[in-house]
Amino acid sequence: MSYSVNPAAFRSIFAVPSDIVDKHIRLANGHQLKVLLWILRNTPDNPDLNEMCKALKITKDDATDYLQYWVENGILSGNDNTYA
Repeated sequence: MSYSVNPAAFRSIFAVPSDIVDKHIRLANGHQLKVLLWILRNTPDNPDLNEMCKALKITKDDATDYLQYWVENGILSGNDNTYA
């Protein structure tokens, strides 16, 4: 069976760096991927952790843990605005 994306799904798009797919699709767990996709979708609109938690139905502690994966791998910056 072959799959294709419904063209109507392209009404609104956002970029996902190829590096994320190439290097992290097998390493990151589903929750880590979800928080990153949410951040990418809501940037540069100043993503809010509380909104993300509500949208993804996760706790702040869990969200912080999931986001830490991306900070440690240099995809997101931490509180000090530096990249790993």
